[in-house]
Amino acid sequence: MFFPADSPKSMRRTYPFHVLTAALFSLVTLLVGGAIGAIAYTQYRHLLLTAVSDVFARSLRESQSELAATYLPVQAQIALLATTLRETPPPKHNLAMLARLLESSPAISLIAVERKHAGQLTLMPLAHAEARRRAGAPAQAAYRLDQVQAQGNIVHYFDAGLVPIGTPRVLPAAPIPDSSPSLQVSHAAADGSVIVRASLSLKNLSAILSRLRATPSTQLAMLNTTGALLAASHGAWPDAANRSPGATLASMDLPILAAAVGQPIRAEIVTLEVDGKRWQTLAQSSEIAPGIATLMVMAAPHEEVLVGANQILQKTLLTTLLGLGLMVPLIWWISRRITDSLRRLADTAAAVRAFRFSGESPRSLVREVDGLSQAMHQMRVTIQRFLDISARLAAERHYDQLLEEIVAETIAAANAGGGTVYLFEQNQQLQPMAWRWMGGKAPVSPQVVSTQTNPFFNTALVRPNPSQIAVSAGHLPPGLEWLGAWFPGQSIHVLMVPLRNRSGDKLGLLLLVRGAQSGPYDQDLVSFIDALSGTMAITIERQSLLAGRQALLDGVIRMIAGAIDARSPYTSGHCQRVPELVAMLAEATATHPASPYRDAPLEENAREALHLAAWLHDCGKLFVPDYVTDKSVKLESVHNRIHEIRTRFEVLKRDAEIAYWRGAAQGKDAALLQRELDETRQALDADYAFVAACNLGERALDDEDIARLVHLGSRVWLRTFDDRIGISELELQLKASVPPRALPAREHLLADRLEHLVGDCPENDRSVAQEVRKHMPQPRHRLNLGELHCLSVRSGTLTPEERYLINAHILGTIAMLSTLPFPPELSSVPETAGGHHEHLDGSGYPYGKQAEDLSLAARIIAVADVFEALTATDRPYKAGKSADEALAIMADMAHRRHLDPDLFDLFVCAGIPARYAATHAEMPDAGASGG
Repeated sequence: MFFPADSPKSMRRTYPFHVLTAALFSLVTLLVGGAIGAIAYTQYRHLLLTAVSDVFARSLRESQSELAATYLPVQAQIALLATTLRETPPPKHNLAMLARLLESSPAISLIAVERKHAGQLTLMPLAHAEARRRAGAPAQAAYRLDQVQAQGNIVHYFDAGLVPIGTPRVLPAAPIPDSSPSLQVSHAAADGSVIVRASLSLKNLSAILSRLRATPSTQLAMLNTTGALLAASHGAWPDAANRSPGATLASMDLPILAAAVGQPIRAEIVTLEVDGKRWQTLAQSSEIAPGIATLMVMAAPHEEVLVGANQILQKTLLTTLLGLGLMVPLIWWISRRITDSLRRLADTAAAVRAFRFSGESPRSLVREVDGLSQAMHQMRVTIQRFLDISARLAAERHYDQLLEEIVAETIAAANAGGGTVYLFEQNQQLQPMAWRWMGGKAPVSPQVVSTQTNPFFNTALVRPNPSQIAVSAGHLPPGLEWLGAWFPGQSIHVLMVPLRNRSGDKLGLLLLVRGAQSGPYDQDLVSFIDALSGTMAITIERQSLLAGRQALLDGVIRMIAGAIDARSPYTSGHCQRVPELVAMLAEATATHPASPYRDAPLEENAREALHLAAWLHDCGKLFVPDYVTDKSVKLESVHNRIHEIRTRFEVLKRDAEIAYWRGAAQGKDAALLQRELDETRQALDADYAFVAACNLGERALDDEDIARLVHLGSRVWLRTFDDRIGISELELQLKASVPPRALPAREHLLADRLEHLVGDCPENDRSVAQEVRKHMPQPRHRLNLGELHCLSVRSGTLTPEERYLINAHILGTIAMLSTLPFPPELSSVPETAGGHHEHLDGSGYPYGKQAEDLSLAARIIAVADVFEALTATDRPYKAGKSADEALAIMADMAHRRHLDPDLFDLFVCAGIPARYAATHAEMPDAGASGG
């Protein structure tokens, strides 16, 4: 089977099913896992952002509570202190009162009392060494008191018991240093005579903000309405060395918090990006007391806020990958189990494509795969049956046997009880050509059916598809009455399949029948038979055409053989009798018990080639002149020239009589003249009788005879007429090489003249193979019609030139047959037909082949050709021999290995001579026996 080249579309890349399955499941798992992770990430992100917002709200509440817990008591104390100081004279009682306030309120980092017209008094607690260092106080100092006046500050230091330490110092007028973040609280007496101010430290608030951070890098800050930084969480507030009162976010280089403060105040988290880093920010304002407003701002790194969500996403993806890692081998194994059946199905399909139909079909637990496998199995069986039947039909070469094979194969395929093939004859009648009944020999034969008077058959023929009917034995349709004898008393299922050729023309009808117990033909079987019928119809048409062409070829061959035989009445029938003997001998080689060739008989193609070679073995004789083929005497060319010779002798005899009468007229002795005349007459009669005897092929000449012919030829006679008038152009051309002689001219009685040499031998050139020239010596001229040359032939009637022409017919046979376009199985025809004059000892012609080079077919034709030539009664140059005489001669030829001894023995043992003689009464001895 030829298959076309793959197209670009069919060459696209493909992948194994199990790989695609595993990849698909993996992709689905990844997508599902990714979707789950994305959903979880989104939800958890929302939860985290909500949690961060809650943390900020809680920070705001706690910071507000802290501020309120610090601010409100201090505010009440400051108000009470302002009222008390208005009624209390300064300054000592004032100092003790202020010190008690600082002790009761540790959050107060500085307290100041300003009296109208009396200046300002400021007291600062020195609770630790760092505070004393900044205040420039001695180590035992617990307080620093500043009397602020226009000319400068008078600084006093007191211990914990308010005992002065050292001498007061006078410093330039300047604010009292306090670098800690603070909130100012002030209150004035009702009459305005006293104003008390206090600075509240917010260190605890910063600690609270640090504790409330959602992530390690979260920054929380609280500002007042002027933008001053009140408190900040760890990581936002700068180091102590850089702290300064009234610091802002911008001055402290906190860009993310500054950016968050710059955004519109909203109750939701805002994502900002600063310096390439994303932050989650939130800013809200609140009042800790009437008229005291603060702004809380928070910023947390995006990756830290969503670290939980990212972890969940990572865990989800990791879990998905781990699950995928566990699932892929399982999916791979399952898909391999599934694809194993598919792969075996693919292998089965590939085997079917390669026309290999052996092996079992795979089974599978998957229903669809198993169904496909069973369908593939049925398809394989159907194709195999179809191809087997088609191959057997195509292999059958004989038309009648082909029809028998068609009936047998379709009956077996359809499980039918019998069947018939009807084919159309020229009169539009359906002729049953072959039939078979599975019960044995058919009780009766099907009948010829006329479609013109039988609507039942005509209806089946016009339908495009097979027709199936059920009939009872008692009500058979017209033309099917014979089925009653095949199925007596039964109902019958009849399947009628029309046979059409390539052109759609009706060839005939295939009829299949079976008993009712077998049931009707199922549709699948009908479809199979319908498809098979197309092959059958084409095969029938092809074999019919081949049979017709074979008949035409045989007719042409017989016509050629008849034409060869018709050229001569003496050899008519030779080309027809030899094939008869060949057929009998070829049959004997295959069937006779004594045949040495029974184990290796001629095959059918070789038999057909032998048949053609037997009919055409002498076709080369078409090139041999008729007179050569039919030459019965030596002087015969187109006519027998012995008549010319006899006339010359008559002339000589007349010359002798004229001499007698001339002598008598001159008065010479009459007795002497009579005696001389009688002697001359006797000599001429004897010489002519000798020449006439030499003209016959039966007489073998010796040297003395040839010398006598030469002597007789030297005698002369007188020609008085011009020999160049009244002759053909060819004769004039032949005489042109010799100048004409004056008349009267003296001519030899027997002569070999130049005009007797007719042309050069056409085979005397390089085109003739060397081995042919070796075994068939070529004469110089095509013909030599010299009278002495012809009469001097020692045996037979043919001169060497004529013998060569006769023998060269075999070269003509080979040349003619070699030009024919024989198929390979018949390519041996030229060699077989051209080898029947070869001898096993190599002495034959044209090639002088040895025994090992001669085919069995060529040897068979040689035996048949010799026997027919010996026993033929229509040869002009010899009489036919009896079978016994011919076999004796052939036995000698076999002994000398001119014929195959084994074939000759088989020829005799098989009784072929007797059988041949029985059908050819013209043989001299029709009763010749055979073994």
